[in-house]
Amino acid sequence: DRIVMMALRKEPDRRYRSAQELGEDIDRWLAGHPVRAVPDAPMYRMRKLVRRHRTALAVTASVAVLLVASVVGALWQARTIADQRDAAIAAREDADRAAAMLVDLFAAADPTIHPGGDSLRVDDLVARAEAELSSSMESPRIQARLWRTLAGVHGARSRYDEQEAALARACEAATTAEMTDEVLAIQHEQARLVLLREGRAAAEPLLRESLERHLRRYGPDASDVAIAAQDLASVVEDPEEQRRLLERALAITRAGLARGQHDDSLSLASALNGLGTFYWQHGDQARAVGAFTETQSLLARMLSPDHPHVLVVRSNLAVGLEAVGRFDEAEAMHREILAARRRVLGDESGEVAGSLLNVGHCLVHEGRYEDAIPYLEESVRIARLVYGAAHPMPARGAVDLAIAMVRAGRIDAGFRTFDDAEALLLANDGSAANRCDLAARRTWLALWAGRPVTADDLRACRDPEDAAAAMDPVARAGIERLRGVVALVSGDGALAEAEDAFRTAIELLEGKVAEQHPSLAMARCGLEIARAGSGRPFDRRVLAAALPRCESWGLGDAAMMRRGHALLES
Repeated sequence: DRIVMMALRKEPDRRYRSAQELGEDIDRWLAGHPVRAVPDAPMYRMRKLVRRHRTALAVTASVAVLLVASVVGALWQARTIADQRDAAIAAREDADRAAAMLVDLFAAADPTIHPGGDSLRVDDLVARAEAELSSSMESPRIQARLWRTLAGVHGARSRYDEQEAALARACEAATTAEMTDEVLAIQHEQARLVLLREGRAAAEPLLRESLERHLRRYGPDASDVAIAAQDLASVVEDPEEQRRLLERALAITRAGLARGQHDDSLSLASALNGLGTFYWQHGDQARAVGAFTETQSLLARMLSPDHPHVLVVRSNLAVGLEAVGRFDEAEAMHREILAARRRVLGDESGEVAGSLLNVGHCLVHEGRYEDAIPYLEESVRIARLVYGAAHPMPARGAVDLAIAMVRAGRIDAGFRTFDDAEALLLANDGSAANRCDLAARRTWLALWAGRPVTADDLRACRDPEDAAAAMDPVARAGIERLRGVVALVSGDGALAEAEDAFRTAIELLEGKVAEQHPSLAMARCGLEIARAGSGRPFDRRVLAAALPRCESWGLGDAAMMRRGHALLES
């Protein structure tokens, strides 16, 4: 249009000067070049250039965009690498400074530098480390990690006051350094310590809050969430919530292993161990032993035999063996664990006190009461030293000691020991279940001592709170079996109640403990004796098979066994 208009202009000086110029402009237009008929302007020339080289310019633009993106990506990656490098350098410098502090610490044990240094005890070295750390000018990051390490040392040596103080210092330093993950981990360790020292009621709100913090921080599928859920399960009273928490922990752990998030099976072993403990506490002894056995197999492939994790699981397995009546196997395992813990932790730790208690417990079940007493006495002594005289841990050991004493014929001393322990345990836990448990133990002691007993001695197990119903099936079976024995002692008028109690005990125990477990055998003996006492037919074969197992059990009732033998001989 512009070319035609220029060719038709009336003013000669504004028209093409010749046909040749007109042709040249047409040729330029056909070739996509700027023409004379259009005023010369930069945007006009740019448009013509773009039209002539559309493909080339599109490619060039794409390359430019990619180049810019690459430069931006490279700059971002360089920044990320620099941040990671700076973090690694900082971590290495922190580690170097921490190592330097440890080198200086252990230099104190070098007699060529400090005369007499080779005679320093662990307590001296730890005290020196705390003194130097308290006065050091190191960064809060290093302070947090070293205080947390010292807290672990105190905890492993059952120095719980010192552990609590060190964790508080670690948490303060980590908070100052804005180490969010470290603060969360330290607070969880503090909650665990409260559980150990003050019990479930005090620890539950702390562990519940810790789980919520882990969920907010890491999301529902993190391995740390599984650990927090497992720890909370150890303190909640509702069995259904406890089961859900443990199964959730196990599911998270298995899923993490499947995704390759863990390079070993420690987390899986921990989850299995927690679930095994749940089974054991709720009377499913066979499944508990299976879970503990699998846990032990996992740990054996990764850790040394004396590793604390391995010893905990082996101890759980041995307790499970007790629960199914394999007392001789359990005793041997507990003795091995005791020796290992003494090697690793020394003679006066909470773990050693627990192993001594377990050995004594097995010996009582085997009827070796005098052999059991020294183990139980030492356990109580160490527990009082570690936890304090007012803590329920030594009192629970004292109850077992009282049982061994009464069964060994030291009746007055046994009852004095039981009275002191009962008062302390009730002061710490006045729940219906605890009152029922202690009433049952006192009644057993009276039976074994030949003192009179009546159904009224078990009134604490028949209160409105239905204390016995809150117990696990095996514990409830023990209450029912005791109720049956007391009814037999009461005379002919209570035989129907005795029969009902023994039958209930059998129903609770079958499928929960091994067929050869003496508790089940005792309930079966009692049922046949009660039937015979009522003038009803009794099963001689059941009574004949059960009596030998009852007689081999250190917690059996001698009077009931005499009645059983009299029936078989009649």
